Amino acid sequence: MIFLFVNPFWGHINPLLDLIKGLAARGFTVRVYSGTETADAITQAGGMFVDCTRFFLRPGEIQYAVSGYLNALEAAMAMDGFMADQIQEWKPVYVISDIESIWGSLLAEKYQLPLIIFSPTHLRTLFAAGDYWGEFFRELEPYEEAFERRLQLLNEKGFPKKSMMSLLCVDPEKNYIAAVPRILQPDCESLDEDRISFFGGIGLKVKDNAYRSGKYRPLIYVTLGTTYFSDAHVFFRCCIEAFRDLDADIVMAVWKYVDIRKLGEVPENIDIRVFVDQTDVLRKCDAALFIGGINTVKDCLMLGIPMVICPFFYDNYATAKLIREAGAGVRIDSYQPGLLRESVLRVLKEPSFREKAASLGEIIRSSQGTSEAVEWILTRIEEKQQEDFSQHSDSLPGARYR
Repeated sequence: MIFLFVNPFWGHINPLLDLIKGLAARGFTVRVYSGTETADAITQAGGMFVDCTRFFLRPGEIQYAVSGYLNALEAAMAMDGFMADQIQEWKPVYVISDIESIWGSLLAEKYQLPLIIFSPTHLRTLFAAGDYWGEFFRELEPYEEAFERRLQLLNEKGFPKKSMMSLLCVDPEKNYIAAVPRILQPDCESLDEDRISFFGGIGLKVKDNAYRSGKYRPLIYVTLGTTYFSDAHVFFRCCIEAFRDLDADIVMAVWKYVDIRKLGEVPENIDIRVFVDQTDVLRKCDAALFIGGINTVKDCLMLGIPMVICPFFYDNYATAKLIREAGAGVRIDSYQPGLLRESVLRVLKEPSFREKAASLGEIIRSSQGTSEAVEWILTRIEEKQQEDFSQHSDSLPGARYR
């Protein structure tokens, strides 16, 4: 029995589904603690879904960096009694906790359960905190006292003593699975491969699409992902204005939080949809404009698609910096129509962006896949079981004479 703790964010759920399938195929029951909207996907992957929505105090806000972390600390306290009963009943051999579901890692440590932390994005190290994560931590600074008060309360209730930085940055004593290849990790030299399993290749192939052949108009994909943003309507209206008379076709995936009727008049070259099969659309694309979600970044790289990244929060800043430094795209810090248009035209016209993206994509494709990550988890479980057996044997009467 393995417990898996993960917030109901699709960017975190999707990379875990193959992992759940792999563990189930090896005979493990995986109880997945998450939100209602993820139930079907988890069950179809072979997991046993457990609804924790009632413990997420403000589910609509939990996606934001600041309120999300504060809510997670409160969720750990709210789930304490429930999780004690679950552990007693199911007796998990290991816990896998999503890196942003800090309620999960706190509960695992309180009940002294062996823990692997899963990261769908970049791992934050103390060394890279300023260089790549400075904007992220500056957003958290005004709330540090509130963070520490909640941590103190948790400690008084028997949870391990923690600081904000110790929760949000890599702990060299813990085991991690990262769904992002080592090459895309800030400060990758300091990451211990004995403690961290990197996987990220998902087998897509770069396709010589219509734009590169010069026969048709380019296709541009625009998305904010599946996260709620209060400025989403403004962003998409700016995109409509930017690309209204562009000699290109645009696919905009606006997700369920945007009312398409509020976007105004939409020109014929722009196709607005609530949901798209992102991989299918990207196979036909020539450029992508988005906030820098790591799953979209990986898809773009493996398809050789140049990117325009307009970071909004969290890991977006680190991703934008990495892609800009690698030459696979550009970063912009506002979504004024003129800047959006200029930036997209630049990555379309300069071949170096596509070439750099495709080159990185080849490296990602050769990285470890899900099967290697599953084997790595099974090795950690076996090591823990051997350690427990050895300790038990040493405690038996007469053990000293063996």
